Amino acid sequence: MAFDPAQSSIAYLVVGSTGTGKSSLINLFTNDKAHVGHGAAAGTTNIHMYKHMNGKDILIDTVGIEDPNGATDEEIMIQTLRFLQENHIEHVAVIWTVNPTPRASQPLQKQAKYIDSLRPKHIWDSVILIVKQSPQLDSASQGAREAAGMIDSGAANIPVITYNCTDWLTGSDLQQYQMLSAMPGSGDILKQLCYMNEKQVHKHIEDALFSLGNPSCQVIFSDSKCRMCSVWFWCHKKTFG
Repeated sequence: MAFDPAQSSIAYLVVGSTGTGKSSLINLFTNDKAHVGHGAAAGTTNIHMYKHMNGKDILIDTVGIEDPNGATDEEIMIQTLRFLQENHIEHVAVIWTVNPTPRASQPLQKQAKYIDSLRPKHIWDSVILIVKQSPQLDSASQGAREAAGMIDSGAANIPVITYNCTDWLTGSDLQQYQMLSAMPGSGDILKQLCYMNEKQVHKHIEDALFSLGNPSCQVIFSDSKCRMCSVWFWCHKKTFG
């Protein structure tokens, strides 16, 4: 049976580059399978929507910022806003997935700008940052936090979490986990390295979302047409008070 996104409580927009764990995260929270990217190409060239297991929320796999079809940042942002309006989605939160880096790289700056466009400044109280498999959170998240801080100084303080899901490990990563697990007194080491099973990862993310200062942010639309982008909504260029 098809679900009506307009009836959802919160729409979680999952933002991040290919290879940061977006699709695995969506698969964890839904009954559907997200499109998994391979190689250097972006895994998401169109917006995909999935029903949350709780039956009341949805997850939205956003268009990859590194769009292989050559769409500009502005076009990608407009596509997202149009998608939200056409599906009558007003209340959103953002799950931002990144690879560990201390540098505010160009892709991270683009992603921060994209997130802010949902509702300038207000949206950052409804964002969590997930750094892929990195227990050194301060340095690993520094690049993303700096990129967000370039947009809004308060955005640099967004909640940051990480995890190393044991159910997703393969190859040498799995061998390393098995070797560590076999060591006497390995519990503390595994905890320090943020190893968790899928159930624990699910709770870890849910706890982070629950702790947000604002569980969701309202994206404001109106019946006026933006002359800059031709989208019928409360123009994203407007500064909100």
